Amino acid sequence: MWQGRDGIFSGLQAPQQRDVPKELREETRAQELCQYLFFQALSMRGGVNSDDAFHLTAELWNMHPELFCPSKAMTTEEKAFIAAVKEAAAKMHPLLSEKGKRAGAYSYLLGEHARHWRENAAALVKHFDGDIRTAYHGISSFEESFGRVEKKFKGMRRKIFALLTMWLQEFSLIEGFPLPVIVDFHCLRFLAQQRIITVKMKPLGPGKSTRPERQRARALQKLPALHVTEALINTVMSWSEGFLKTCGLSSYDVSHALWFLSRELCASYYGNRSFARQLGLRRSITARVVPDKELKTISGWPKTYKDLCRYCPFENTCKMRIPAGPYFDFGRLVNAGRHIVYPGRSLPLDSRWLPELPVAGKSPRSVRQKPPPDKVTNSRQGFLFAPPS
Repeated sequence: MWQGRDGIFSGLQAPQQRDVPKELREETRAQELCQYLFFQALSMRGGVNSDDAFHLTAELWNMHPELFCPSKAMTTEEKAFIAAVKEAAAKMHPLLSEKGKRAGAYSYLLGEHARHWRENAAALVKHFDGDIRTAYHGISSFEESFGRVEKKFKGMRRKIFALLTMWLQEFSLIEGFPLPVIVDFHCLRFLAQQRIITVKMKPLGPGKSTRPERQRARALQKLPALHVTEALINTVMSWSEGFLKTCGLSSYDVSHALWFLSRELCASYYGNRSFARQLGLRRSITARVVPDKELKTISGWPKTYKDLCRYCPFENTCKMRIPAGPYFDFGRLVNAGRHIVYPGRSLPLDSRWLPELPVAGKSPRSVRQKPPPDKVTNSRQGFLFAPPS
C-alpha cells in the first residue's frame, strides 16, 4: 500500500520531499543539499515534531544559508546562531515568538543545539573536508559507514545517522546499500502493539524528579512501561536489517509505512490519547490516559469519533494501547491497556447518535436533532475516506 501510495497512504508526503528547498535539488548543488540534510538530521532529536523541524530548518536556510556551509558555521558564535533561529521562528510564528517557546522546534536545549551545530560543522570539515559523502566512499554496509562517523559528531548515533543515510540515498547523493529500519517512537509503538518486540515492562513509577510538578501522576505510576534506551534502539535496528533482507523489503518503504501508519491511524485512536496538565505558559506533562471502562461504552468516546482503525490492516493483531504523551515526557512506552475496538462500529452509521436505551428505569438521553455528517462513504468498493492532513 505504501509503495503505491494507495488507501490509507493516499496523498501523504514525507517531510523531506515536501520541505527541502527545491533550488537545492538541482544537480549542480548536490554538495549544498548534502550539507542541508546533514544539519537537518541533527535537529531530529528528542520529542521534536518532524514537520515543525523541517519547516523551521527551511526558513532558517532561506534567511541564513551561511549556517549550512560548514566552513562558515564552524566560526559562528552560539549567540548568533540562537538569534538566527529565533528570527526564523518569529517569521513563521509571530505570536509564538512573543510567548515563550521562541525558537520553535529548536527550543529544546537550544544552547546545546547551537554549540553542537558549530562543533559538528568543524568536525565535518576536519574529518570529511566538509562533505559527508566522503564517509560513504567504498563501503557496502550500514555498520561500515557508521564506523567512519561514530563519535565524530555530537548527537549523531545510529538512528540519526541511518535517517541521514536514507535521505542521501533518496536524493541520489550516495550509492544505495541496505539500511536498518529507522527506529523512532512510531516504529516502536507499532512493534510493541503487534508484540513483535516483547521486552518485559515494569511499572512506570513516580520517577526521580524532586520537583513536585514534574513527578508522574498517580494514575500513571502502576501502568506497565518500557524505558526506551539507546541499547534497545540499536538492538531493534540490528534485528531489522536481517528481517528486511530475509523478506526482500527496503528500509525506506518499511520505515515510512510504519511512521505514517502510527502517526495517522494509531494517533487518531481514542484509546491512544493522553491528557496533560499545564506546568507553565508552554509546558505540560501527561496526567492520565484513557481507561478501559471509558472505552467499553460508546458514550465514553468522542461524539465525532471517525474510527480510522477500521482501515488498518493490522488491527486484528493489535494487542495494546500506547499513547505518545508518556514517551515524549518520560522516555517510556506505556501500555495503557488492551486494544478495544470502537463500540459504535457495529452500529449503523446514523445510530451512533441515537439515545442509549433506558436501564433500570433511567431516562434515555436526549436525541441529537441533526447528527453530524459522517465523512466515511460506503461503496461497493469498500469504505473510502480522506486521510487526515
